[in-house]
Amino acid sequence: MSILSADTRKLVGRSLLAMLGGYGLAAMFAACLPLWLPRISTMSRADATLIGMMLSFLIFALWILYSYAVRCGIRALALHILLSTPLLLGLWLLEAPQP
Repeated sequence: MSILSADTRKLVGRSLLAMLGGYGLAAMFAACLPLWLPRISTMSRADATLIGMMLSFLIFALWILYSYAVRCGIRALALHILLSTPLLLGLWLLEAPQP
């Protein structure tokens, strides 16, 4: 017998995915954008950092909305993995020491 009902467990799972997953996604985006933008444009790294930070707030808010709006929590988790994988790969590749 469980202390929490099935609905409560689903709500806790979505809340954790919304808060922790959204924070992680926004942080990865804010870390990757200052590395990507100066390489593809004439923008300075400081401007790219500001743009990345401002857009990360939007990504965090949209992720929270999406986490609760989607019908199935597994679908939100799958999208989180799909979005964070290229960000992690890009961070890993761009932060490698360059000769």
